[in-house]
Amino acid sequence: MKHIRFKTNRFNTHSRKYDSIVTQNYPADTLPMWVADMDIEVDERILKGLHDYLDEKF
Repeated sequence: MKHIRFKTNRFNTHSRKYDSIVTQNYPADTLPMWVADMDIEVDERILKGLHDYLDEKF
């Protein structure tokens, strides 16, 4: 997973997804990856393509 960049460390922020690692006794290096995980950054190429598309349309 070297290509995934996490925006924010959400541990100990009252996030159910992240804090459940501690409360459910999962190993400390467990990554909480849910089905529609939105805690990762979008690749710059995707953002550029989206911006270019929107600039062209509007």
